[in-house]
Amino acid sequence: MTNGTKICDFPMVDDSYVIVERLSSRVGTPSDVGNGDALRRAYAEAVALTPGGNALATRNRAAVILPPGRYDMGLGATVEVAGADEDNHGLILDTEFVDLIGLTGKKEDVVITSQIATASRGTVEQPADDVEIRGVTLDIDSAAFVLTHTATDPAAYFPEDSLGITARLVDVECTTQAIGNAWSMRIGIEYSGTFIGCTGGTDSFGTAGTASGTFTGCVGGNGSFGGSSFAGLGTASGTFTGCVGGNGSFGGGSTASGTFTDCAGGVDSFGGGGTASGAFTNCVGGNGSWNGNSDSGLTAVLRRCRSIARTEPITHWQGLMIGCEFENIGTDENCVEVATTGVARFYNNILLTDGGSGNAIWAAAAEDAIVGGLITNATTPLHANVTNLVGDFLDADALVIGDADVSF
Repeated sequence: MTNGTKICDFPMVDDSYVIVERLSSRVGTPSDVGNGDALRRAYAEAVALTPGGNALATRNRAAVILPPGRYDMGLGATVEVAGADEDNHGLILDTEFVDLIGLTGKKEDVVITSQIATASRGTVEQPADDVEIRGVTLDIDSAAFVLTHTATDPAAYFPEDSLGITARLVDVECTTQAIGNAWSMRIGIEYSGTFIGCTGGTDSFGTAGTASGTFTGCVGGNGSFGGSSFAGLGTASGTFTGCVGGNGSFGGGSTASGTFTDCAGGVDSFGGGGTASGAFTNCVGGNGSWNGNSDSGLTAVLRRCRSIARTEPITHWQGLMIGCEFENIGTDENCVEVATTGVARFYNNILLTDGGSGNAIWAAAAEDAIVGGLITNATTPLHANVTNLVGDFLDADALVIGDADVSF
């Protein structure tokens, strides 16, 4: 604190906050499990607060503040602690307008962990909508549960399905030390909240479910952001800005219908193997990304996106492609294959092949397209089935000048 003020100069409980009183050499015997119990008690106190003498509300909030340290929820509550039931639950955030805040703002300083191995449980469970979790790490280390790959599997972060946009995670890291026994974030549900600067592991942020919320500067592993690294199918329908996912992320294997800006995914991302019907700007994908198994739809947009050294074409494309760079190095492979309906539009793109018999733009049957400003090394840029309707025409909706996209 500034001006010589110490945290101990503040009361541990006020009308709008409770500071968790960790066990230490000064208070009791140091114990991570004891700290977990102290966190439960602090939360029970916080939900009863009336800041300023008024009821809790969106603009009259309370907070549980966690000093640096580890808070171990064990196997979940096995005896009643501060009113929590003893049915192996973790910390249950069941009251709106009561937030969970790490004191330093550095997520690595505050770790809430557990060894929970019970279905439909998690280290931190969140049934309440209007709650913010900020500046903490949520962890789970359970070796005693066999995953079912359903929404009942335990996870470090275990929210209710379809929490609203007022559910906010800011600078939160969700981890699992028990890969194969628990998830970093609950799978198979809809994530419709707001996530800023958060990190999840494999199959996080709506895996085998729906990522419909707002995600900014978040990082996930394989199958994240409405994708899946296993057989489950997901949907990425939200707004994603500056996010990074692994293989099969951003609706990989299923549907990428959202808005994606400055994002990066691995192999088969952005609706690869499914449907890429969203709007993608300045995104980078691996092999198989945007490689749809069904038509993209006329509203799909690829703007200044990039995927090089591919061995699979972009398929079923119906939409608008502007200022992109795609390269397929597969022998005699095409770079882009258009859908059999609709008029796909291509402006100022670099579409490369291995220089063999593959085309920059290919169609299975007679199909119209609008192609302008194409740079390619293909011997035959347009397949015989592709009719370019208007030569080098640039339409007024998508004029590209250098790196600037100017709309009229």
